[in-house]
Amino acid sequence: MDPGTAGIRWFVAQTASLVPENALLLDAGAGEGRYRGFFSHARYVGADFAKGDPGWDYSQLDVVCDLLHLPFKSNCFDAALCTQVLEHIPEPLNALREIARCLKPGAVLILTAPLTGEEHQRPYDFYRYTSFGLKYLLEKSGFRVERLERLGGHLHFLAVALPRLNNFLWPKWARVVLFPLYALSKLLFGAVAPLVMFHLDRFDREKELALNFGVVARRSEEPACTDG
Repeated sequence: MDPGTAGIRWFVAQTASLVPENALLLDAGAGEGRYRGFFSHARYVGADFAKGDPGWDYSQLDVVCDLLHLPFKSNCFDAALCTQVLEHIPEPLNALREIARCLKPGAVLILTAPLTGEEHQRPYDFYRYTSFGLKYLLEKSGFRVERLERLGGHLHFLAVALPRLNNFLWPKWARVVLFPLYALSKLLFGAVAPLVMFHLDRFDREKELALNFGVVARRSEEPACTDG
């Protein structure tokens, strides 16, 4: 169990049924297509520019493209998925408008985006988003937000941070010289404590320190506003 992606995976699993049977689904910024399995009932199309993470395998992508210039006709997709992508796009409003252009009116968009987190996939890491920022961008790009949910609270944040903090506190030489203590520390702070905190996070009702947001939105019938 990876605490960093568990909340996102749960949200996608919970909302996948909103995509109709045999729907044409665009996974915008699909990466390795890790959520493809949740949409076996749909016709899945994974699109990504395939440069974000040099360690990833992009060979399963259906289309390699820039999300700011999607090579699809307007009004052709029945649904879209966009998970942890907006922070990597320098012009997120234009990317959302492109996704909206490709969707049929009323089509569902399942989206997640981070509020907190370290820089990653450098140099393609530009933003973090509040709930208000996401709602603004989505409405500005032609979507109607139906559901906006906080994914992970204070304890979930610690579940992600503790293993990284533990690695930071143990330089390479200390891991060798004090290996028994390092192994114990790694077990405690790298596995046991994060697992406990991840499960206790369900009691954090407010989740003011959210890791991510999950959004369900629909493409509006009206065309998106294109000013500013």
